[in-house]
Amino acid sequence: MKKTTCIELTSKELLNINGGKTIATNATYYPNKWAKSAGKWIASKIK
Repeated sequence: MKKTTCIELTSKELLNINGGKTIATNATYYPNKWAKSAGKWIASKIK
């Protein structure tokens, strides 16, 4: 569930920022963002 929520949010952000046209920049930006949020989520579960 957490993964789908993250993807939905970033998809909306992507459309808001540039209409989804600049795929090259998003290809590097969003995976980094997902990795950070996933890392935080895992850390919170471990605690």
